[in-house]
Amino acid sequence: MERDAAGVLVLDLRIVDAIERARKFILNALSHATFVNIYRKELEDAIDAVEELETALTSV
Repeated sequence: MERDAAGVLVLDLRIVDAIERARKFILNALSHATFVNIYRKELEDAIDAVEELETALTSV
């Protein structure tokens, strides 16, 4: 991760996209109203995305 000319932290868009996909899947409001199937791959992808974000944020 790096900073732009104004000193603002800049994340890789791949990490941002992965977090957004995970957020939409895991934090889906309908998931909390009824039972839904959470597929292992989507859950693993969400965990991986959060770990990548954590790594990016701690490397600053």
